[in-house]
Amino acid sequence: MRIEITGLWDFDMTSDFNPQTVLGAVLTAMANYDHLQLISFKAMRQGSRVGFATVRLPMIGLAIKDCPVNVSYGRPWASLPNRPQVDSKSGQAIRDARGKIAYTAMHEWDSPQLRHDFSERVVALVRAQHPEAFTGIGEGSEP
Repeated sequence: MRIEITGLWDFDMTSDFNPQTVLGAVLTAMANYDHLQLISFKAMRQGSRVGFATVRLPMIGLAIKDCPVNVSYGRPWASLPNRPQVDSKSGQAIRDARGKIAYTAMHEWDSPQLRHDFSERVVALVRAQHPEAFTGIGEGSEP
């Protein structure tokens, strides 16, 4: 049986199989953001929020929906989606000291570099396909 990770590498399960090699190839495919695709972008300006991107890693067949795209102090960034924190007794969203809904991460990157690379690539894709998303956002201050 042959396994191929499209565009990266293929190997024969009977003679070349090594779990660490397979894992390394999968992680390389996941980290190869040149293959990241922007499926959709929903503009939604509110505070530092610019909108939400849905991206796809075609090499592993994974779509990540509703990645927040933000701008803080003139610098755009993107992250993996989060979910609101909910009080287990009341079912109501938990709010921080400023009265804003508190969010918690559902997924996290293994390193700050992976998080940074993902953010940079998502922002680049949004800029390329939806340049209007960042118009009117000044440098050096919160929007």
